[in-house]
This record gives sequence, structure tokens and C-alpha cells, in this order.
Amino acid sequence: MLGRWHGMNGQGFAISESSDPKAMYRWLAQWSDLLPLTVTPCLEDGDAGEVMASLPKR
Repeated sequence: MLGRWHGMNGQGFAISESSDPKAMYRWLAQWSDLLPLTVTPCLEDGDAGEVMASLPKR
């Protein structure tokens, strides 16, 4: 867990990092019965740029 932030509206978000997707899944599963979770996988800018550059041009 890199950080958690809580809004006054009762919502919040957390940023976490893992090289093991199964460990992340396990961690999320432990909380899923207590609160709704939305997961958005992200890449750093350079990695995302490499992926975008490798896609066929439209």
C-alpha cells in the first residue's frame, strides 16, 4: 500500500503496487465483503508509451 485518501463524502481511494497479481487479488478479496472495490490497473508513463507505440495505426 502506497497510500490511502478519504473524502468527506464517505468515499476514498488507495494506491498500491505489486509485482504479484495473485497477492493483489488475495488482498482485495479479504476486503471485498466489507466495501465495494473498483480496481484500475495502471502503468508508468514510459511503459504505457511503449504499449501505445506498438499498437497498429488507425
